[in-house]
Amino acid sequence: MRAIVYTRPNNEDCHSLISWMKRKGIDYEERDLGNPVAEVESWRKVWDADGIGVRTVPTTLIGSRKIEGYKIAEILMALGRTDS
Repeated sequence: MRAIVYTRPNNEDCHSLISWMKRKGIDYEERDLGNPVAEVESWRKVWDADGIGVRTVPTTLIGSRKIEGYKIAEILMALGRTDS
Protein backbone atom coordinates (compact mmCIF):
# COMPACT_ATOMS: atom_id res chain seq x y z
CA MET A 1 0.00 0.00 0.00
CA ARG A 2 1.27 3.46 -0.85
CA ALA A 3 1.63 6.13 1.82
CA ILE A 4 0.96 9.78 1.11
CA VAL A 5 3.12 12.06 3.23
CA TYR A 6 2.29 15.75 3.60
CA THR A 7 5.41 17.73 4.42
CA ARG A 8 6.69 21.27 4.72
CA PRO A 9 10.14 22.55 3.78
CA ASN A 10 12.72 22.95 6.54
CA ASN A 11 10.85 20.66 8.95
CA GLU A 12 13.21 18.21 10.65
CA ASP A 13 10.54 15.57 11.36
CA CYS A 14 9.42 15.65 7.72
CA HIS A 15 12.97 15.14 6.48
CA SER A 16 13.58 12.36 9.01
CA LEU A 17 10.40 10.51 8.06
CA ILE A 18 11.09 10.70 4.32
CA SER A 19 14.68 9.49 4.87
CA TRP A 20 13.44 6.59 7.00
CA MET A 21 10.85 5.61 4.36
CA LYS A 22 13.53 5.63 1.66
CA ARG A 23 15.83 3.41 3.77
CA LYS A 24 12.99 0.96 4.46
CA GLY A 25 11.84 0.83 0.85
CA ILE A 26 8.36 2.07 1.71
CA ASP A 27 6.30 3.15 -1.27
CA TYR A 28 5.29 6.77 -0.67
CA GLU A 29 4.30 9.97 -2.39
CA GLU A 30 5.49 13.21 -0.83
CA ARG A 31 3.24 16.23 -1.09
CA ASP A 32 5.20 19.35 -0.23
CA LEU A 33 2.86 21.92 1.28
CA GLY A 34 5.43 24.65 0.79
CA ASN A 35 3.99 25.26 -2.67
CA PRO A 36 1.31 27.95 -2.10
CA VAL A 37 -0.78 26.84 -5.09
CA ALA A 38 -0.89 23.19 -4.03
CA GLU A 39 -1.16 23.97 -0.33
CA VAL A 40 -4.85 24.91 -0.12
CA GLU A 41 -6.08 21.95 -2.17
CA SER A 42 -3.76 19.47 -0.44
CA TRP A 43 -4.75 20.57 3.05
CA ARG A 44 -8.42 20.44 2.06
CA LYS A 45 -8.02 16.81 0.97
CA VAL A 46 -6.27 15.86 4.21
CA TRP A 47 -8.86 17.75 6.24
CA ASP A 48 -11.66 15.85 4.51
CA ALA A 49 -9.96 12.50 5.21
CA ASP A 50 -11.58 12.38 8.64
CA GLY A 51 -13.48 15.63 9.05
CA ILE A 52 -11.26 16.71 11.96
CA GLY A 53 -8.39 18.39 10.19
CA VAL A 54 -4.64 18.46 10.25
CA ARG A 55 -2.59 20.58 12.57
CA THR A 56 0.87 19.14 12.13
CA VAL A 57 3.39 17.81 9.63
CA PRO A 58 4.39 15.32 8.69
CA THR A 59 0.93 13.85 8.20
CA THR A 60 0.82 10.41 6.62
CA LEU A 61 -2.23 8.91 4.96
CA ILE A 62 -2.28 5.14 4.51
CA GLY A 63 -5.60 4.01 3.14
CA SER A 64 -8.17 5.78 5.31
CA ARG A 65 -5.83 6.05 8.29
CA LYS A 66 -4.26 9.42 9.12
CA ILE A 67 -1.10 9.55 11.23
CA GLU A 68 0.08 12.94 12.43
CA GLY A 69 3.73 13.35 13.36
CA TYR A 70 6.84 11.21 13.10
CA LYS A 71 5.30 7.99 14.44
CA ILE A 72 7.15 5.06 12.92
CA ALA A 73 5.37 2.33 14.92
CA GLU A 74 1.94 3.58 13.80
CA ILE A 75 3.05 3.83 10.18
CA LEU A 76 4.44 0.29 10.24
CA MET A 77 1.24 -1.00 11.81
CA ALA A 78 -0.89 0.73 9.16
CA LEU A 79 1.29 -0.83 6.46
CA GLY A 80 1.04 -4.27 8.08
CA ARG A 81 4.80 -4.41 8.69
CA THR A 82 6.60 -5.49 11.85
CA ASP A 83 10.13 -4.29 11.10
CA SER A 84 11.49 -1.04 12.48
